[in-house]
Amino acid sequence: MVDSYSTDGTRDIARQLGVKVVEHEFESWGAQRNYALEDLKLKYDFVLFIDADEMIDEVFADELYNKIAAGGYVAFNMNFDIVFLGKILKHSHESVPALRVIRKQAGRWVRRGDLSWVKLLGNCWICPSRNVRL
Repeated sequence: MVDSYSTDGTRDIARQLGVKVVEHEFESWGAQRNYALEDLKLKYDFVLFIDADEMIDEVFADELYNKIAAGGYVAFNMNFDIVFLGKILKHSHESVPALRVIRKQAGRWVRRGDLSWVKLLGNCWICPSRNVRL
């Protein structure tokens, strides 16, 4: 797990769960993700980028597993719901798919000024269901 020197107890909780925590100063989302992809010795070919206060549901986990096993995609976009006090906020935002899973060598985040995007070497699948809880 890459942590940007958080002070909310995230690192301690992760370590208690056996997660290896690496700290890296936050510059931007893309820079943080590129750091993980380029500088860390990652065990698996695909990487999930998710914040500590987010979770994926079983539907997406199953869809993702099957899509990776079938091949053909190097990245995966997810839609998300915002949950407050245990309830989904239905009219709070427009869900725009966000790239959260990528094959290690298949792309990097690029930034110019205030804009950033992912340059991919392959196909990206957009999961049709809403499957990340914030």
